[in-house]
Amino acid sequence: MKKIIGIFILAFIVFSCSENESTLYNPDGQGLIYFATKTSKLDIVLDGEGQVQIAVNSSSLSNVDRTVTIEVLATSTADDANYSLPSTVVIPANQYSGILTIDGVDVTASTNPELIILKIVSVTTGSNVVLSPSTHEVTVAQSCPVDPTKFIGDYLIEEMTPYVDGPTLSDGTVIVLKHINANTPTTERKFSTKNYPDYCSPFRDFFFNLLCGEVIVKNNQPSTCTCSADGMFFGPATTPATFDAEDDSEFFMTFTNDSTSDCAPSSQTTYKFTKQ
Repeated sequence: MKKIIGIFILAFIVFSCSENESTLYNPDGQGLIYFATKTSKLDIVLDGEGQVQIAVNSSSLSNVDRTVTIEVLATSTADDANYSLPSTVVIPANQYSGILTIDGVDVTASTNPELIILKIVSVTTGSNVVLSPSTHEVTVAQSCPVDPTKFIGDYLIEEMTPYVDGPTLSDGTVIVLKHINANTPTTERKFSTKNYPDYCSPFRDFFFNLLCGEVIVKNNQPSTCTCSADGMFFGPATTPATFDAEDDSEFFMTFTNDSTSDCAPSSQTTYKFTKQ
C-alpha cells in the first residue's frame, strides 16, 4: 500500500509540473524557469499597433538578476514584419517573474490568425535551475474594435434572398442581438432564432463576428433541422456582407445555407437587420 501511495504522489507531482509548471517544483533544490501560460493573443489594430505581455517565471529565488534567453521557433507562421520582441527577459533579483513584451504593428497583418512560437533556451547564472521544455504560442491577428454598445439590442430580421423551402431563420421577427459573454464584450454577436421555422420549432443561438468591416458567420453551426444523421450546418458566406462600424441602424448578414448539402445543395442566404 505504501508503494502504491508513493507512486501516486510521484505521478501527481509530475502531472502538476507538466500541466501547471507549479512553483512547488523543487527537486534536489532545483528551480524551474517556465512560461506562466501556454498561450496568449497579440491583437494588432487595423493600420495601427498592439502589444502583449508574457510572464516568464522561476519557481525559486536568486539574489542576483537572471537573464532568460527566448527563441522564436522556425515553426512559427507569423510574419516578423508585424512584431518585435527582445531576445532576453530579466527576472530581477529576489523576484519570481520577469515580463516579455511583444510589440505589434500592422504591416501585413490580417484577420487570419498566425502563430509566434516561443521557447526558453538558456538562463544566466544565479541559481540551480532547469528549463521547461514547454513552448508558448502567441496568436497574431488583425483587430478592428467595435463599440461594445453598438450592434446590440432589438433588431427586425428579414430574409432578402429567395426562400429555400421556406424561411431559414425567424424571418420577419424581432430578435435580440447580444454579446457572446456580457462580461467581456468582443466583436462577436449572437441571437436566438428558429431554423427553418416552418418545420422545426426549437430555438438555437446563431453566431457571427463583426470582423474588420465584414460580417462573418461562425463555421459549422448545427441546425435544429436535419435530413440525415450527418446533420445540417450553417457557415460563412462565399462573399461576406459588409458593415459600417459607426452605423448600427441597419446591416446585412450573408451565410452559407446547408453548408454540407444535407437537405439540398448549399446556397447563399442573406438577412437584413434593422434596429428597432
